[in-house]
Amino acid sequence: MADYITRKIAELTSQDDIAIHASIAGGRKTMAFYMGYAMSLYGREQDVLSHVFVNDTFEFVTDFYFPTIEDHWIEKKGELINAKLAQVTLAEIPFVRMRKQFESNLLDQIEEKTFSKTVAMMNNANAEQVSIAINSKACSISVLGIDIKVSAKLLALYLFILNQPERSIKAGTKFVTELAHSKQYLSFFHQMKGDARVYGTFGLEDVIDWQQNNLTSLKPMPREFVQQVLSQLHKKLAEKLPPEVLDKIKVHSDGVKGGATYSVKGDVSITLDGAII
Repeated sequence: MADYITRKIAELTSQDDIAIHASIAGGRKTMAFYMGYAMSLYGREQDVLSHVFVNDTFEFVTDFYFPTIEDHWIEKKGELINAKLAQVTLAEIPFVRMRKQFESNLLDQIEEKTFSKTVAMMNNANAEQVSIAINSKACSISVLGIDIKVSAKLLALYLFILNQPERSIKAGTKFVTELAHSKQYLSFFHQMKGDARVYGTFGLEDVIDWQQNNLTSLKPMPREFVQQVLSQLHKKLAEKLPPEVLDKIKVHSDGVKGGATYSVKGDVSITLDGAII
Protein backbone atom coordinates (compact mmCIF):
# COMPACT_ATOMS: atom_id res chain seq x y z
CA MET A 1 0.00 0.00 0.00
CA ALA A 2 2.81 2.42 0.85
CA ASP A 3 4.49 1.71 -2.50
CA TYR A 4 1.22 2.19 -4.41
CA ILE A 5 0.34 5.51 -2.75
CA THR A 6 3.86 6.89 -3.22
CA ARG A 7 4.02 5.95 -6.89
CA LYS A 8 0.47 7.09 -7.66
CA ILE A 9 1.04 10.54 -6.18
CA ALA A 10 4.34 10.76 -8.07
CA GLU A 11 2.54 9.85 -11.30
CA LEU A 12 -0.31 12.33 -10.84
CA THR A 13 1.91 15.24 -9.84
CA SER A 14 3.98 14.78 -13.00
CA GLN A 15 0.97 16.01 -15.01
CA ASP A 16 0.87 19.80 -15.09
CA ASP A 17 -2.73 19.99 -16.32
CA ILE A 18 -4.28 18.49 -13.19
CA ALA A 19 -4.53 19.45 -9.51
CA ILE A 20 -4.83 16.92 -6.71
CA HIS A 21 -7.33 17.16 -3.87
CA ALA A 22 -6.25 14.43 -1.46
CA SER A 23 -8.32 13.65 1.62
CA ILE A 24 -6.95 11.75 4.61
CA ALA A 25 -10.41 11.28 6.13
CA GLY A 26 -11.70 7.78 6.75
CA GLY A 27 -10.02 6.44 9.87
CA ARG A 28 -7.18 4.51 8.22
CA LYS A 29 -4.32 6.12 10.10
CA THR A 30 -1.50 4.29 8.35
CA MET A 31 -2.86 5.10 4.90
CA ALA A 32 -3.39 8.71 5.96
CA PHE A 33 0.25 8.94 7.01
CA TYR A 34 1.46 7.56 3.68
CA MET A 35 -0.79 9.99 1.80
CA GLY A 36 0.46 12.96 3.81
CA TYR A 37 4.05 11.84 3.32
CA ALA A 38 3.63 11.48 -0.45
CA MET A 39 1.90 14.85 -0.74
CA SER A 40 4.67 16.54 1.23
CA LEU A 41 7.27 14.97 -1.05
CA TYR A 42 5.58 15.54 -4.41
CA GLY A 43 2.87 18.14 -3.79
CA ARG A 44 2.83 21.31 -5.91
CA GLU A 45 1.26 24.71 -5.24
CA GLN A 46 -2.04 23.68 -6.85
CA ASP A 47 -2.36 20.46 -4.84
CA VAL A 48 -4.48 20.33 -1.68
CA LEU A 49 -4.53 18.01 1.33
CA SER A 50 -7.73 17.96 3.39
CA HIS A 51 -9.56 16.26 6.22
CA VAL A 52 -13.23 15.99 7.15
CA PHE A 53 -14.31 17.09 10.63
CA VAL A 54 -17.66 16.58 12.35
CA ASN A 55 -18.83 18.33 15.51
CA ASP A 56 -18.23 16.47 18.77
CA THR A 57 -21.83 15.33 19.24
CA PHE A 58 -21.60 13.07 16.18
CA GLU A 59 -18.01 11.89 16.59
CA PHE A 60 -17.76 8.07 16.78
CA VAL A 61 -21.52 7.56 16.37
CA THR A 62 -21.93 4.27 14.51
CA ASP A 63 -25.23 5.11 12.80
CA PHE A 64 -24.22 8.59 11.62
CA TYR A 65 -23.19 8.95 7.98
CA PHE A 66 -24.06 12.50 6.86
CA PRO A 67 -26.25 15.49 7.81
CA THR A 68 -29.79 14.82 6.60
CA ILE A 69 -32.18 17.34 5.04
CA GLU A 70 -35.08 16.22 7.24
CA ASP A 71 -35.06 15.24 10.92
CA HIS A 72 -33.35 11.88 11.40
CA TRP A 73 -32.98 10.66 14.96
CA ILE A 74 -30.22 8.22 15.84
CA GLU A 75 -29.04 6.76 19.14
CA LYS A 76 -25.87 7.70 20.98
CA LYS A 77 -25.22 6.14 24.38
CA GLY A 78 -28.93 5.81 25.17
CA GLU A 79 -29.83 9.30 23.94
CA LEU A 80 -31.37 10.43 20.64
CA ILE A 81 -29.56 12.98 18.48
CA ASN A 82 -30.74 14.56 15.23
CA ALA A 83 -28.52 13.92 12.20
CA LYS A 84 -30.01 17.05 10.62
CA LEU A 85 -28.07 19.18 13.14
CA ALA A 86 -24.67 17.67 12.35
CA GLN A 87 -21.98 20.02 11.08
CA VAL A 88 -19.44 18.53 8.70
CA THR A 89 -16.46 20.63 7.64
CA LEU A 90 -13.99 19.99 4.84
CA ALA A 91 -10.80 21.53 6.21
CA GLU A 92 -7.64 22.14 4.23
CA ILE A 93 -4.50 20.90 5.99
CA PRO A 94 -1.31 22.93 5.55
CA PHE A 95 1.67 20.77 4.61
CA VAL A 96 5.31 21.36 3.81
CA ARG A 97 5.99 21.08 0.08
CA MET A 98 9.50 19.68 -0.32
CA ARG A 99 9.40 19.10 -4.06
CA LYS A 100 11.43 22.19 -4.96
CA GLN A 101 14.19 21.28 -2.49
CA PHE A 102 15.29 18.35 -4.62
CA GLU A 103 16.74 18.14 -8.09
CA SER A 104 14.42 16.84 -10.81
CA ASN A 105 16.67 13.84 -11.51
CA LEU A 106 16.36 12.78 -7.86
CA LEU A 107 12.56 12.92 -8.08
CA ASP A 108 12.68 10.85 -11.27
CA GLN A 109 14.69 8.19 -9.44
CA ILE A 110 12.35 8.23 -6.45
CA GLU A 111 9.32 7.49 -8.64
CA GLU A 112 10.76 4.07 -9.43
CA LYS A 113 11.51 3.14 -5.82
CA THR A 114 9.63 1.32 -3.09
CA PHE A 115 8.50 3.25 -0.03
CA SER A 116 11.48 2.10 2.05
CA LYS A 117 13.95 2.98 -0.71
CA THR A 118 12.36 6.41 -1.06
CA VAL A 119 12.75 7.06 2.67
CA ALA A 120 16.39 5.98 2.54
CA MET A 121 17.09 8.06 -0.57
CA MET A 122 15.59 11.22 0.92
CA ASN A 123 17.42 10.75 4.21
CA ASN A 124 20.65 10.06 2.36
CA ALA A 125 20.28 13.29 0.39
CA ASN A 126 20.41 15.24 3.65
CA ALA A 127 22.83 13.08 5.62
CA GLU A 128 26.44 14.13 6.09
CA GLN A 129 27.33 10.64 7.30
CA VAL A 130 25.56 7.31 7.07
CA SER A 131 25.08 5.56 10.40
CA ILE A 132 24.32 1.87 10.85
CA ALA A 133 22.72 0.38 13.97
CA ILE A 134 23.03 -3.39 14.25
CA ASN A 135 20.79 -5.32 16.64
CA SER A 136 22.18 -8.81 17.18
CA LYS A 137 19.13 -10.04 19.11
CA ALA A 138 16.74 -8.99 16.36
CA CYS A 139 19.23 -9.85 13.59
CA SER A 140 18.58 -6.48 11.98
CA ILE A 141 20.55 -3.73 10.29
CA SER A 142 19.07 -0.23 10.56
CA VAL A 143 20.22 2.51 8.21
CA LEU A 144 18.62 5.88 7.38
CA GLY A 145 15.38 4.96 9.11
CA ILE A 146 15.03 1.55 7.45
CA ASP A 147 15.14 -1.70 9.47
CA ILE A 148 16.36 -4.70 7.48
CA LYS A 149 16.01 -8.22 8.88
CA VAL A 150 18.76 -10.65 7.90
CA SER A 151 19.70 -14.16 8.95
CA ALA A 152 22.31 -14.86 11.61
CA LYS A 153 24.46 -16.45 8.91
CA LEU A 154 24.61 -13.20 6.95
CA LEU A 155 24.89 -10.84 9.88
CA ALA A 156 27.69 -12.84 11.51
CA LEU A 157 29.90 -12.46 8.42
CA TYR A 158 29.16 -8.73 8.26
CA LEU A 159 30.17 -8.39 11.91
CA PHE A 160 33.24 -10.55 11.34
CA ILE A 161 34.51 -8.17 8.64
CA LEU A 162 33.55 -5.05 10.58
CA ASN A 163 35.66 -6.25 13.50
CA GLN A 164 38.81 -6.72 11.43
CA PRO A 165 41.59 -4.09 11.59
CA GLU A 166 40.47 -1.13 9.45
CA ARG A 167 37.33 -3.16 8.61
CA SER A 168 39.31 -5.07 5.99
CA ILE A 169 40.56 -8.62 5.48
CA LYS A 170 42.44 -10.36 2.67
CA ALA A 171 41.21 -13.85 1.77
CA GLY A 172 44.63 -15.02 0.65
CA THR A 173 46.76 -18.09 1.35
CA LYS A 174 46.95 -17.41 5.08
CA PHE A 175 43.19 -16.86 5.32
CA VAL A 176 42.32 -20.36 4.10
CA THR A 177 44.52 -21.94 6.79
CA GLU A 178 43.55 -19.70 9.71
CA LEU A 179 41.21 -21.29 12.27
CA ALA A 180 40.95 -18.08 14.29
CA HIS A 181 38.69 -16.58 11.61
CA SER A 182 36.31 -19.52 11.87
CA LYS A 183 36.19 -19.16 15.64
CA GLN A 184 35.50 -15.44 15.44
CA TYR A 185 32.72 -15.91 12.89
CA LEU A 186 31.09 -18.75 14.84
CA SER A 187 31.28 -16.70 18.02
CA PHE A 188 29.07 -14.04 16.43
CA PHE A 189 26.88 -16.68 14.81
CA HIS A 190 26.32 -18.64 18.03
CA GLN A 191 25.24 -15.53 19.94
CA MET A 192 22.46 -15.02 17.40
CA LYS A 193 21.29 -18.66 17.57
CA GLY A 194 21.43 -19.22 13.83
CA ASP A 195 20.66 -22.27 11.69
CA ALA A 196 22.66 -25.19 13.15
CA ARG A 197 23.55 -26.47 9.68
CA VAL A 198 26.08 -23.64 9.34
CA TYR A 199 28.34 -25.37 11.86
CA GLY A 200 28.82 -28.16 9.32
CA THR A 201 30.41 -25.70 6.90
CA PHE A 202 33.21 -25.34 9.42
CA GLY A 203 33.65 -29.08 10.01
CA LEU A 204 31.66 -29.33 13.25
CA GLU A 205 28.97 -31.93 13.84
CA ASP A 206 26.49 -29.44 15.25
CA VAL A 207 26.05 -26.66 17.79
CA ILE A 208 26.92 -29.04 20.65
CA ASP A 209 30.50 -29.31 19.38
CA TRP A 210 30.79 -25.55 19.61
CA GLN A 211 29.17 -25.33 23.03
CA GLN A 212 31.44 -28.04 24.43
CA ASN A 213 34.53 -26.54 22.76
CA ASN A 214 35.04 -29.76 20.80
CA LEU A 215 36.91 -28.10 17.94
CA THR A 216 39.31 -30.84 16.80
CA SER A 217 37.49 -31.07 13.45
CA LEU A 218 37.16 -27.29 12.97
CA LYS A 219 38.00 -26.12 9.44
CA PRO A 220 39.13 -22.71 8.15
CA MET A 221 36.51 -20.46 6.60
CA PRO A 222 36.13 -21.33 2.88
CA ARG A 223 36.54 -18.52 0.35
CA GLU A 224 33.40 -19.74 -1.41
CA PHE A 225 31.45 -19.33 1.82
CA VAL A 226 32.50 -15.68 2.06
CA GLN A 227 31.55 -14.99 -1.56
CA GLN A 228 28.16 -16.69 -1.35
CA VAL A 229 27.16 -15.18 1.97
CA LEU A 230 28.16 -11.66 0.92
CA SER A 231 26.16 -12.06 -2.28
CA GLN A 232 23.11 -13.06 -0.24
CA LEU A 233 23.64 -10.20 2.21
CA HIS A 234 23.93 -7.60 -0.53
CA LYS A 235 20.84 -8.94 -2.27
CA LYS A 236 18.89 -8.60 0.98
CA LEU A 237 20.11 -5.03 1.53
CA ALA A 238 19.39 -4.08 -2.09
CA GLU A 239 15.72 -4.98 -1.61
CA LYS A 240 15.35 -2.11 0.86
CA LEU A 241 18.06 0.41 -0.02
CA PRO A 242 18.84 2.49 -3.12
CA PRO A 243 22.18 1.77 -4.85
CA GLU A 244 23.98 4.87 -3.56
CA VAL A 245 23.19 3.94 0.05
CA LEU A 246 24.01 0.27 -0.45
CA ASP A 247 27.41 1.24 -1.84
CA LYS A 248 28.22 3.07 1.39
CA ILE A 249 27.52 0.16 3.73
CA LYS A 250 28.20 -2.98 1.68
CA VAL A 251 31.32 -5.14 1.86
CA HIS A 252 33.49 -4.20 -1.10
CA SER A 253 35.83 -6.62 -2.86
CA ASP A 254 38.85 -5.69 -4.98
CA GLY A 255 38.17 -8.79 -7.09
CA VAL A 256 41.69 -10.20 -6.97
CA LYS A 257 41.53 -13.88 -7.93
CA GLY A 258 42.80 -16.26 -5.29
CA GLY A 259 43.02 -13.60 -2.63
CA ALA A 260 40.42 -10.85 -2.75
CA THR A 261 40.39 -8.17 -0.07
CA TYR A 262 37.01 -7.50 1.54
CA SER A 263 36.33 -4.20 3.27
CA VAL A 264 33.67 -1.80 4.53
CA LYS A 265 34.19 1.93 4.07
CA GLY A 266 35.73 3.56 7.11
CA ASP A 267 33.59 6.72 7.09
CA VAL A 268 30.44 4.81 8.09
CA SER A 269 29.42 5.11 11.76
CA ILE A 270 28.40 1.71 13.15
CA THR A 271 26.96 0.57 16.47
CA LEU A 272 26.34 -2.97 17.66
CA ASP A 273 23.64 -3.26 20.32
CA GLY A 274 24.21 0.39 21.19
CA ALA A 275 28.02 0.24 21.39
CA ILE A 276 30.26 1.83 18.76
CA ILE A 277 32.41 -0.60 16.77
